[in-house]
Amino acid sequence: MQQDGEQGTNNKSNRTQKWRYKSISSSTIVIMTGGSKEQQVFGETFPLLFNSKKDSQRTAITTVGASSGNRKKDANATVKCITLLAVTMATVLLLVALAVVGTTSRNSSPTSFDPHDTARVPILGNPKVDESAQQTVSTNSYTQEALDDIITELPGLDKGADPGFRMFAGYLTVSETNERNIFYWYVESQRDPAGDPVVFWTNGGPGCSGMLGLGQEHGPFDISADGYLAPNHYSWNKVANMLYVEQPAGVGFSYSNTPSDTVNVGDDDAAVDNLVAILKFYEKFPERKDNDFYIASESYGGHYVPQLAKKIVERVGTPGFAVRFKGFLVGNPWVDPFTNDVEQVRAFFQHGLISLPMLEKWLLMCSDRETYDNWACRKAIKHMRRNMKSISPYALDYPICTEEKIDLSNTASSQVMHFLNQTATRHEFPRAHALPRFLPPDDKYHPCAEEHLKVYLNQRLVQEALHIRHIPVRWRACAQEENLSYNMDDFDESQIDLYKELISVAKQGRLNLSMLVFSGDNDSVCSTSSTQAWIYDLGIDPLPDQDWNEWSVHKQTAGFVTRFDLGPKSHSKFIFATVHGAGHEVPAYRPVEALKLFEHFLRDEL
Repeated sequence: MQQDGEQGTNNKSNRTQKWRYKSISSSTIVIMTGGSKEQQVFGETFPLLFNSKKDSQRTAITTVGASSGNRKKDANATVKCITLLAVTMATVLLLVALAVVGTTSRNSSPTSFDPHDTARVPILGNPKVDESAQQTVSTNSYTQEALDDIITELPGLDKGADPGFRMFAGYLTVSETNERNIFYWYVESQRDPAGDPVVFWTNGGPGCSGMLGLGQEHGPFDISADGYLAPNHYSWNKVANMLYVEQPAGVGFSYSNTPSDTVNVGDDDAAVDNLVAILKFYEKFPERKDNDFYIASESYGGHYVPQLAKKIVERVGTPGFAVRFKGFLVGNPWVDPFTNDVEQVRAFFQHGLISLPMLEKWLLMCSDRETYDNWACRKAIKHMRRNMKSISPYALDYPICTEEKIDLSNTASSQVMHFLNQTATRHEFPRAHALPRFLPPDDKYHPCAEEHLKVYLNQRLVQEALHIRHIPVRWRACAQEENLSYNMDDFDESQIDLYKELISVAKQGRLNLSMLVFSGDNDSVCSTSSTQAWIYDLGIDPLPDQDWNEWSVHKQTAGFVTRFDLGPKSHSKFIFATVHGAGHEVPAYRPVEALKLFEHFLRDEL
């Protein structure tokens, strides 16, 4: 058998020959090449078939039926060799295709997420749009400041999975002097970013993160226990551009380099910063200035929303103010402490959680607004809760999270427990022996969604993808006292007069505002009955035939709607809607109904 590099006289004299073979056994053919263009092309495509060497460029390919030492049959053998090569290449291509299909199939189902596995970090930012709409999503339409914040990869999505819409995350500086920065996560609409409204979302608390809304209520993804991101089919960005913020500074990833900024923060402080954050958002995204703008929240958002709305209304029409403010929506709002507390105790009784003597004793002491004692009455409520064990007052008929691997001291979400702590009625329920209870018909509710969000946002790769500063940052759903102290006088201040001011603006016809207050009727703390009580203190009455009308989803009762009369001069709307079976955070408990309500409100169809 000839050794490597042995060639005949013709080979030495013809360096440009394309293909020759030497028979080295009855089952092996050696392809000899002289660096031809064909070899270079195939060698790049199939490096395992063409492994070049300095002394001789050749690759052994196994075949059957090759004869040895018959130089007279070179021509026929060459044809067979080329045919064999073509078949081999086709086989390789088929195997590669099958491997790709197999990988795609495996990636289509949730699997464990390893934050260090970069193969599961996709490249994002390629919205699925018609060619005719391509101009509206071109990166050329964004400022450099926006492009600096674009999310190009997000751990937990399968490799190659593109959500079909763009996302941005970073900071909105609300004070250059104090270096006070509000973290935001902006999720563009899946439908029409250029035409759909921008909705500013913050959670309540006070001091709880807007990422709760994104991660466990109406954001684009559901987060599993292992960090896998699955599409949320009821995400609010199906119909709107969603701007999620963490405010005030000290909440979540938001921060200030001036310590006094996070001490004794009040409602007005928060409203001022929120307005500045909105204006900073439009500086980064000036292409959205022509979009309608709404503000939205829940729980302590009953303070945040009207406070911010008032600031915006005062600026509308002033030089340089270009926000197209159209209104607000707020769910299960904390507005008037007295009515909230009274109706909470009544809700306990109606759900069979306290006895009639307990109800009567409490009402005798606490049902008069003039003599109401916040401390004593709430202490009595706390005593009632001690007998409820693992029942969440924010979703009376829903299960609580019982995942033992999650290290928490309470079973309710951070937002609701933080809120209870502010009202001095906190009771820590035991987790170790907690058992799942009755699960309502809507099995889309995930009692441990917030805990999965906490694990996810505390991963280094996730924080890097979101452009977080000062990594690693310990993310909490609600700020601890060392990060933010809130003015409790503001917490206990009724907001009824502020809502009256906004109603007055609407009645005068100065602005056309759409205002929606919605309420999950399974919440006892900010209950449907307490919300009705303060609404009817606003001095407005239902429109004729518009009181308590049913609204439905898929031919099932979703709740009831009341539309109020704002007078002949007004084209504004004030609407109250219930969501049947929903707890305190409506989209978490009834996502289908919440999306429908949201969409109908934006379309002016309620």
